[in-house]
Amino acid sequence: SKIVSTLAENSGRIEETIKNLDSLSVDARALISENKNSLERTIKNLDRLTAAFGKEAPQSAENLNQILARMEKLTADLEHKSPDLAEDLGKAMKNLSTASEELPKTLQDFQKLSERLHTTLDNVDHFLIEDTPDIKDIMENRGIKARVRIW
Repeated sequence: SKIVSTLAENSGRIEETIKNLDSLSVDARALISENKNSLERTIKNLDRLTAAFGKEAPQSAENLNQILARMEKLTADLEHKSPDLAEDLGKAMKNLSTASEELPKTLQDFQKLSERLHTTLDNVDHFLIEDTPDIKDIMENRGIKARVRIW
């Protein structure tokens, strides 16, 4: 009898909790729906940027390699005449070489980010479109509602 009275006392709290969870679910759907358009725009912009970067990357790498070749020749010519300037050019060449090596990795990073954003958008669509069960259905499936009905 103490168990029954405790359950009876808590039934109102359980119902209130269910209502709050349902309300949170509705709020979450509204918030996600509002931000979906922004996410879609971000994905489109990133896809365009990735495509443009991918298109330009080979030419950029080739240009960097040509610059490096010219700087190497200039450095060799300057080594005897101006060692300090030759050293500075060597540092600049190292930086350009690193940039040239990083171009493919940067393109891969853009592509990975784009894939992740597409996955996020798919998840948002799944959340908004799928007929997800509400909290009452979930609790009923677990037998919680059946026990409440006993009171």
